[in-house]
Amino acid sequence: MSPLKCRCEGLSGLDLVRCLAPPPGDYEVSLEAGRGRELIINSEGVYLRSVVSDDYLPFIRTADLRVSGEALRTLGFDLESLLCEAVKGLLNASQHGSQAASEKAAECTDLVNSVLESCAKQRVSTNV
Repeated sequence: MSPLKCRCEGLSGLDLVRCLAPPPGDYEVSLEAGRGRELIINSEGVYLRSVVSDDYLPFIRTADLRVSGEALRTLGFDLESLLCEAVKGLLNASQHGSQAASEKAAECTDLVNSVLESCAKQRVSTNV
């Protein structure tokens, strides 16, 4: 029996971030992106979510806008850091009961481990 081939092999940039991200929902990655805004990373894409509070129903509204690599750079995010966060989110989701995340993490074990190793090196080099 041959090992599973990772569906994310050969991808790069935002495509790789999206592919290795957790599914939408409770364990999607959420990063602060300024006042009232969050950067959301899940398997459907990378979004800028604006949260607006009102004094009337429905009280809180959200709006999601898909962002490009250029917009991410403008916001001060780099793809390497986003890839690290996506993989951490995938592993967190798989450890907390997400079947889709567990299957993807198992299928892409070598790639996930490679990304985590790169993240550790990146963290060490920025702390020096």
